[in-house]
Amino acid sequence: LGVGKTRFVQGLFSGLGGDPGEIVSPTFALMNAHYLSGRLRLLHYDLYRLQAAAGERVPEIDDELGEAVQVVEWAQYLGPRYHELPDAVTVILEFAAADDEQRSISIYCRDKTATRLEREMRRLGLAAFPG
Repeated sequence: LGVGKTRFVQGLFSGLGGDPGEIVSPTFALMNAHYLSGRLRLLHYDLYRLQAAAGERVPEIDDELGEAVQVVEWAQYLGPRYHELPDAVTVILEFAAADDEQRSISIYCRDKTATRLEREMRRLGLAAFPG
């Protein structure tokens, strides 16, 4: 708690062309939808209150696979079927508070070469990779 997850999503949304002021934690809503230019959407989930209920399947996430950028806070509460989705590009960020002023973020991508991530970003009209 309080390690900068929502602040990170604000920066991500800003990088996608959105207004970071629109981003608030979805703690009591489960999911907040944010719309960008074209048909691109960012779906921001917070599963903290669903620790026991998340279990094997979260229909809201399943229904949007491949259709939106999805950010899931407390994703460790998702069942094992979400660990390796064949049609999803998964990037895992682990946040930790070093102290009141400093945070560390570890980033892991299951696609070791990032080719699937690059292809998906281009499909969504995002130019994160030069060339």
